[in-house]
Amino acid sequence: PKEVLVDERLNAVIVRDGLDTLSAVEKLVEAIDIAQSEVTIDIQVLEVSLADEQNLGIAYPESIGLSVGNFTNLPEGLAGTPISALRGINGDNILLDTGSTSARINLLQRSGNTVTLANPRVRVKNREQAQVNIGDKIPVITTTTANQISTSSVSYQDVGLKIEVQPNISLADEISLDLFVEMSHITKRIPGSENVPATFELGSRSTKTMLTARNNETQVVSGLIRTADIDEGSGLPWLSNIPWLGKTLFGTNLGTQQRTEIILLLTPRIERNLDLPISQVSTFHSGTEARSSTEGMILRDTSNSVTLKSSGAPSTLGAPLLPPMQQPDASWQPLPPPVEQQTAAPTVPPPVQPAPIPAALGP
Repeated sequence: PKEVLVDERLNAVIVRDGLDTLSAVEKLVEAIDIAQSEVTIDIQVLEVSLADEQNLGIAYPESIGLSVGNFTNLPEGLAGTPISALRGINGDNILLDTGSTSARINLLQRSGNTVTLANPRVRVKNREQAQVNIGDKIPVITTTTANQISTSSVSYQDVGLKIEVQPNISLADEISLDLFVEMSHITKRIPGSENVPATFELGSRSTKTMLTARNNETQVVSGLIRTADIDEGSGLPWLSNIPWLGKTLFGTNLGTQQRTEIILLLTPRIERNLDLPISQVSTFHSGTEARSSTEGMILRDTSNSVTLKSSGAPSTLGAPLLPPMQQPDASWQPLPPPVEQQTAAPTVPPPVQPAPIPAALGP
């Protein structure tokens, strides 16, 4: 083209040239100006608690009470008897209350359950990155000293769930996902001193992977496990503190191992796939000016259905695609230039000599 102008504000290309060149440029723009495909990704983050809890020991009653029974139902002959005569009452009329629980031997093992941490749904263009952050921001104080002058600055760090995913949609309805997942939490707060602020100890679980899924197919990513041991105990005052025997005979020891696993469920769904133009639009003649080729540059589609999204060129919907361009043979050699044939010069016949005129005879 003689002149090409690009208008980014209008997303337009202005070309000035002859009609033949403009026709080729129009076909090229129609072939490459295709709407971006999009995909919706359903993300479900589950935290499975694999708690192994053991409660071993003797659980004694929490309280002991003493009460006197109903003396109206005394055996016959005891009604109206003075108190001094009640020394012979047996234990059937004396009640010993041990509270709502009785002494028992604990042998308990309990497993945990599943909690849904997040269930976001994001829609993103092809080859663009989507981010999901769910959690808190904790302050991080940084102190710098220069020329005996201390300066403190505060920055914030994300704690919680962070997901980064980038899809790549193919023509065969398959989606490749570039995935990064990070789960962070505060494990301990470290108190500061007079001049040093408090800090936090963080724990993190992360994974980075690439996977391929079909349209509406669910993929599972798991194995991010965190383990924490917790020991708790209870028992009778003073007696439960006896070494070796206190927790066994006069109390109970509760040991809990908290094991949690993060499970990620991903379900991509194509909202709008890439629609290729028909072959009459996407085919361009190649070669040189001296030797033009009838085989063109073709954008092929693996499916049989082809649609035309623009309305500039004539439509031939349903026409079969042209065959793909064949690779040249390794032994192929260019044709030699044509040899001009030497033509013989035309032969000119010799001039015809006139016949001699006979002399006239005398009388």
